Amino acid sequence: MRFWDINVGRPGKIHDVRVFSLSSLYERGSAGTLLPHWTEMFEGVDVPVFLLGDSAYLLLTWLMKAYPEGGARAFGCLKGRWCCLLKENETHIIFVSRIVSACCVLHHFCEIQKEEFLEGETVAEEEGSVHDEQGHAQQQHDIRNALCSYFTTI
Repeated sequence: MRFWDINVGRPGKIHDVRVFSLSSLYERGSAGTLLPHWTEMFEGVDVPVFLLGDSAYLLLTWLMKAYPEGGARAFGCLKGRWCCLLKENETHIIFVSRIVSACCVLHHFCEIQKEEFLEGETVAEEEGSVHDEQGHAQQQHDIRNALCSYFTTI
């Protein structure tokens, strides 16, 4: 429910997945230069190093996402907590990225302090549009299921 890295450089109303697909992070992940090539065995499945992403994204060889039915999402909570992110921002354009960044930092602080946030306050998000890398969907589902099985037994 926290953000480790933010990028507020895209103007206008662009879905999170579109911003992600246009980022250098996505380029490096797709090119195979983002993460080390290393695996560990979990429940009989080779599990590579990967990033954890919001459930709006598709499974990629280097990006694991939550199960679709998983509860609240960080972006939904962020938007629910800071309603100024839900509407057109009438502030001068030079301040918009600062406002969004401040909302992310404050959200992070609220999460660290375990500030109560009712799940009903989250905002629904569109489904992602980053395309799954062909032939890897089943492998990613197997990896996610193996990790889930492993961590529920320890």
